[in-house]
Amino acid sequence: MTYMNGPLSFSLENPIDYGGVVGAPAKAGTPALTAKFEDSQGGFSYAAAVMAKQTSYDTGTADDSSIGYAAFLAGKIAITDIIYIQGAINFADGASAYVYRSGSNFAGADAYVDANGDANRLMYIAQYNF
Repeated sequence: MTYMNGPLSFSLENPIDYGGVVGAPAKAGTPALTAKFEDSQGGFSYAAAVMAKQTSYDTGTADDSSIGYAAFLAGKIAITDIIYIQGAINFADGASAYVYRSGSNFAGADAYVDANGDANRLMYIAQYNF
């Protein structure tokens, strides 16, 4: 479900769990909440977004969950009609599946299970410049 009003949008969506939880089977949690602002002015365009989701596991004898979140900022400036400078910075804490190529291939794990059975969020920060 998405609500849009001009350059601002909010969504409730099925959470992405490509990377799951290291050391235990991930289980479906609450929907992911996302908010995004995207706009442009002349030769400058920009976007910012945040999201939050529940990261959970359940082995049948033990379970735990934590709230993961992620954010990004991106911008693009036209130098000429064919030359652009653009870049983005991404941050995720317990929501690495939402950050492109955060893991060994396309998505990293969102959390790991420690010796006490706690689901601990994994942090990921990336910067892309083109």
